[in-house]
Amino acid sequence: MGKSQIINTVSEFSKSIIEGMGYKLVKIEYVREGKVWVLRFCIDKKGGITIEDCEQVSNVISRELDIRDPIPQQYILEVSSAGLERELKDEDDIRIHINDNVIIRLNNKEIVEGTIYDFESKNIYLKVGSNIEKINMNDIDKIKLKFKF
Repeated sequence: MGKSQIINTVSEFSKSIIEGMGYKLVKIEYVREGKVWVLRFCIDKKGGITIEDCEQVSNVISRELDIRDPIPQQYILEVSSAGLERELKDEDDIRIHINDNVIIRLNNKEIVEGTIYDFESKNIYLKVGSNIEKINMNDIDKIKLKFKF
């Protein structure tokens, strides 16, 4: 069984489990790191991910993996946050991160930095200084979270 087939098989059952627990499954990776295979789940939720969140998801997914046994070789299960400054990929990501700081690269290469104020009808409302700017999703090349200390 190839890496992509393993990811697809694991994805089929784990996405609904993780979402049922109140998290968003951002990504699954199955990679070889040195001599070891790693099955990595990256999760997110409003307010961010804690170590306890990772532990809870890890315990539930580990039991399900033991029951289904979809991976023939030994591997390490890893559950982590999707990251502080990750790219937002879809509308759900954007909704989760309302009130968070982002950097947006528009299709014309202009860069806009601000706080997501709202999202509706394919438009992001971004608070930039004291102004609210409306940006259509079709005008966005890339949007990333921007962590502020």
